[in-house]
Amino acid sequence: MERVTRVKEAIARLQAVFLEVPGTRLSSAQAIMLAGLEQPMGESVLQALEQAEFLQRDGKGLYRWHTTDPFISL
Repeated sequence: MERVTRVKEAIARLQAVFLEVPGTRLSSAQAIMLAGLEQPMGESVLQALEQAEFLQRDGKGLYRWHTTDPFISL
């Protein structure tokens, strides 16, 4: 149960970072560090956020908030 709580907190932390500063771009290593997770679990969380279309990878492999809002400069 503790692991589930840690993952939920990590997801919430990452979502907050990207929503508070919409132009944020992070490498997987940076995002995993901010999430406070180990590498394998962090990669799984990032993949899940990407599949849920919350995050998107840019051409350089950096994660950014996936939005279609034309007023947000990404």
